[in-house]
Amino acid sequence: MLKKILAFLAAMQLASLFEINGDNQDQLYFAIQVTRHGARATCNHIDFPNITTHYWETPLGHLTEQGERQHYLLAKKHEKRYRHQAHLLSDTFDPNEILIYSTNVDRTIMSAYSELTGWYPLGSGDKLARQERSQSLPPFEVTGLEETLSKLEDDALLEGFQPVPIHMGEEINKILKGQDEDTCPIFKKLKEEVMKDPVFQQRIELYRDTVVKSLKEDWNLNDNFNIQTVDPYTDSYYSAMFNLRLKKEFDLGREIVDRLIADRYNYYTLLTDEMTRLASTKFHNFVHTRMDQRIYSTDSPLRFVFMSAHDSTIASLLAGVEQKQETQPFFATSILVELWKKAGTAGDKDEDFYAKYLYDDQPLNINNSCDDQGRCDYAGFKNYLKSREIEGDFDEACAYTESSSTTMIVAISTSAAGLIALGVLSFVYMKRRGNKNQQDFNRLISS
Repeated sequence: MLKKILAFLAAMQLASLFEINGDNQDQLYFAIQVTRHGARATCNHIDFPNITTHYWETPLGHLTEQGERQHYLLAKKHEKRYRHQAHLLSDTFDPNEILIYSTNVDRTIMSAYSELTGWYPLGSGDKLARQERSQSLPPFEVTGLEETLSKLEDDALLEGFQPVPIHMGEEINKILKGQDEDTCPIFKKLKEEVMKDPVFQQRIELYRDTVVKSLKEDWNLNDNFNIQTVDPYTDSYYSAMFNLRLKKEFDLGREIVDRLIADRYNYYTLLTDEMTRLASTKFHNFVHTRMDQRIYSTDSPLRFVFMSAHDSTIASLLAGVEQKQETQPFFATSILVELWKKAGTAGDKDEDFYAKYLYDDQPLNINNSCDDQGRCDYAGFKNYLKSREIEGDFDEACAYTESSSTTMIVAISTSAAGLIALGVLSFVYMKRRGNKNQQDFNRLISS
């Protein structure tokens, strides 16, 4: 009986992956995965109060061993889904099939490496043919060379490790950190405006008798907290709680903190439609552009893109498709955007495909246009993503600096100063000219 139950559950999982349709099967064609990094140490150094049972062994903000394990297990789950069941990826690394992006932050880079270890475990790396071994030496003497070579045998790297490139850079930041002031400077101005917004002010009140009260009474802090300024303390609390080093007397309550951290994005960083569009527009464009390439380009073998990012990234992308969540994106949470080819179609036009948008494995009903299994007609899905992008150039829309808000004032002041200076010069000139004219007139009379 147990075997029958397990077989049934396996068949249900397989059916959800291949979308059984008679004798034909829908085909998973392309996928994009975006994850938050795994569990980490707190990003904030707080001397008082000391809320931890023992100090952090890892540097502030760095991935912990729990975070490494989270991403390794996430990879094993997705490896089964995308490699063994859907056969989207080859058993060994093919740089034409998979592309890895990360923000330039240690914890996201380490999360990516941890996940890639699950995708490409030890023993999956390149092998050397016997005749290649003598050509694989550096142009200098290596101490203990023979011992090292005997351990390597025919593996290019010890234990068959497979190195995989992780790409970072400014353009990738626009995809994954559109909400960051360093990437999109106008967010500084937009956040300042949000602080005055009644919606933001009303949301603050929800936490005065819970988190803020606990921080003042139990943590003995007297700051005038709001959703923004409370962040260092809730971050320290959550990291300590998750990594099992929180002193009981400093417990703020996980459920309320989860909601507060979510509200910090929903009612501060991403309150307005302009903010959500700016934060997610580059990702939306990346999604439908890459999916179109997969459909229409005969020389586009790319099948999977993995992006390692932050909770702010996940919150921004969800807000960008009008799917704000009531709790924060947890450590190692993920978004999957999949492109499926319908069974029995040629796969040469939008109508032959549908998309799925999954948040921690749960399908989202994007734009209220997806069925109960999360299948969204690709043409409509693509058009919706385009409609959520900002109009015009991203860099121009983000190109705000503190000086830009005073540019007009400076220009007016400069113009006024110029006019005053011109007036003074004219006055001096006329004064001198007048004196000269008077002198000329006196000479004329005296003569």
